[in-house]
Amino acid sequence: MAPTYLDYKKILEKRDDYGPTGNGGNGLILHSSLALDPDFGQPLGLLWEKLWHRQHKASPPPGETSTAKKKRLKKER
Repeated sequence: MAPTYLDYKKILEKRDDYGPTGNGGNGLILHSSLALDPDFGQPLGLLWEKLWHRQHKASPPPGETSTAKKKRLKKER
């Protein structure tokens, strides 16, 4: 199943606590797994969930050259 994005970009108090979700969003990401009956495909219930947030990326230093950027990105891997 595709993840669910819990977007809190309009709640200013929570912006710093959660990470980016894409397209300018800020919040949490939720993955859910549903248990299904193998014979009839009927849902049996929620099997598992994982909730997390991405880390904010650090801003590059002002005036960073392309060579310095390559070195910094190589260290982050």
